Amino acid sequence: MSHRTLLGVVLLTAAITYALRALPMLLFKRPFGNRYLAAFLDALPYALLTAMILPAIFYSTGGAAYPARPVAPAAAGAVTALALGYMKRPLPVVALAATAVAYLCDLLLA
Repeated sequence: MSHRTLLGVVLLTAAITYALRALPMLLFKRPFGNRYLAAFLDALPYALLTAMILPAIFYSTGGAAYPARPVAPAAAGAVTALALGYMKRPLPVVALAATAVAYLCDLLLA
């Protein structure tokens, strides 16, 4: 992934996340009466970020682009990130651990 593409993805992610947080505050002056709608709007930015990031995880080790390289390191890193995220670990810990597990798995399979 080129630097220009990465910058575009980061800026697009930031804009979407900001818009999804700011628009409801601008459009609705009072709290929502419907708790389901409020919960949906609260979870929407995380769902969009996941939808944009998850495919990049499995292409990061070259598994789909280069069939000779397995997808297992990317899957191991994703499972590690999900497990640590579920245990509510800080984001730097999750990112570093997932990267380390993917790297070690890649070294073991190579």
